[in-house]
Amino acid sequence: MKSDLLNEVGLSTAKHLQPLLSYWDTDFNCQYGNRHFRKHFNQTTERNDAPPSAKEIFPLSHYNEMLPHFELAYGRQEVLVGKSIEFSDGRTSELFISLIPDLFKGKVIGIFYQANEISIFESGLHTRQDIQKSQRLYEFISQVNELILRSKTGNEIYEQICEIAVSSGNFVHAWLGAEEEHNKLIKSLSWAGSQDLFLEVNTVIANEKKMGIGPIWSTLQEGKYFCCNNIDTHSEMFIWKPYSMKYGYKSCLALPFKQDGKTVALFKLFAPTINFFTEAEINLLARLAENISFALNTFSIEQKRIQAEQELKKVKQAIEQAGAAVVITDTKGNIEYINPA
Repeated sequence: MKSDLLNEVGLSTAKHLQPLLSYWDTDFNCQYGNRHFRKHFNQTTERNDAPPSAKEIFPLSHYNEMLPHFELAYGRQEVLVGKSIEFSDGRTSELFISLIPDLFKGKVIGIFYQANEISIFESGLHTRQDIQKSQRLYEFISQVNELILRSKTGNEIYEQICEIAVSSGNFVHAWLGAEEEHNKLIKSLSWAGSQDLFLEVNTVIANEKKMGIGPIWSTLQEGKYFCCNNIDTHSEMFIWKPYSMKYGYKSCLALPFKQDGKTVALFKLFAPTINFFTEAEINLLARLAENISFALNTFSIEQKRIQAEQELKKVKQAIEQAGAAVVITDTKGNIEYINPA
């Protein structure tokens, strides 16, 4: 059974994503590794017709440590684990690794492996609570990257990303919206968290637009992320302050999703504590938004290709059925095609 993670659109997107990405079949052979994975583990080929085994790729100590985790994943359990890897050339690598089962009709057909170096999380990590928060954030990012690779349209991402943010990322609320072309109003596309807050968000966003301030308005106008780590004191967040006190969120981050250079959707995360977002975490989430934007561009290119093929097919059918003779030659006058007429 071939995984839909290995379709051409998914592979094109995987090449761009920053984490170490690989896909493993049920025999523990690596069917695919993106360039970051290949570089980290000294592999030369991107996609393997004769896929190497885990023993051939991983250092022996890492293989022995990861084997039980892979067995859990093959048993349909998602795994998130931190590991230290020692290479034969003396390198040492600290990784957050997630293993996500790839299911088809309830059966595991492969494992999606994703890893980030722990160093990118280390800035600002002081307590167990900080580390747990970053692990939840990484779990959110891992699941969204997998969603990106599985999806074939932007709507598939839009429909699930808010629920993943709340269930995996430890966010109080998540909201996704877009500006309508015909009236320039911002409409909600999806959300997760507090239903009461969702009902009031549209009113706040309308006020943002009237006043020309706030995270949604700024992100839409500038095409850049907007982060506020203390809603109660931030000058541009005063219209959100009553809702912050009512619904228990203290920080927020708004991210643009772009297609062909234009902001096409706005993603806002609501967090429960002051100073929730570290600089390293903001950069990771901004990179995630870039990954989604790249995927949206890939979907757009693929859709245009399909449309062009359909138009070409129509033209070919019209020529085939034409009553008049149609002859096509090359530049030297050699006949390449003659229709039935």
